[in-house]
Amino acid sequence: MKVMPDSVAPTKKRILCLHGLRTNASVMEFQITGLKLALGSEVDFISVNAPMIADADPEIVEVFGDAGPWYSWYKLALFGKYDGLDRQGAVMATIMTARMQHSIRDKSKYLWKGVILVCGPSVSNQSEFKKLQFPSIHIAGKEDVKGYDRSIALREQYEGKDRQCPFINNPMYDEISAAIRQMLE
Repeated sequence: MKVMPDSVAPTKKRILCLHGLRTNASVMEFQITGLKLALGSEVDFISVNAPMIADADPEIVEVFGDAGPWYSWYKLALFGKYDGLDRQGAVMATIMTARMQHSIRDKSKYLWKGVILVCGPSVSNQSEFKKLQFPSIHIAGKEDVKGYDRSIALREQYEGKDRQCPFINNPMYDEISAAIRQMLE
C-alpha cells in the first residue's frame, strides 16, 4: 500500500466508513452499495473493521450468514449498563469529530470535511460534549423504529453557520449523493 505525503492531494474524494455494532467491513460494503452506484467513480469508500471482536448479532447472521468475524468499536463495559446500544459507527464518527474540533483550532487542518451519519444516536448524555459546528448529513428512515428518534437527537448535536444538515426520511440515493457531493466540495 502506497502512502501519499500530506502535501499530495488524492484525485478522488475518499469517505471512511465505520460499521455498526456487531457487524464488519463486508456488511458495511453491502449496505453502501446504492451510494457507491449513485456516486460512481467520483468517490472511494474505504470500509474498515473495528478493533474488537464481538458476539454475532442474530439479525445480522440471519441476513449475512457466516460472514463474520463481527466487530465492535469499543467495549460497552466502559460506559456502564444499558438496555440497548447500536449504531456504533455514527457514535465513533461523532466522538472523533468532537475530539478533532477540540484539539485542532485551525479548520483548514481538519482531517475530514464532514460526517455522514446513518441512524446514529445522540451522545449528548456525556457532560463534556458540546454541539459541533461541522458539516453533517443525517440519514434515517421513519420506518426505522429503533433509530429514527435517536437520529433526530443526534442531528441536534450539530449546529452553526457551517452546518449542512439535510435530514432525509426514507432516503433516495440521488438525494443522498447530491448532499455528499456538496459537502465534499
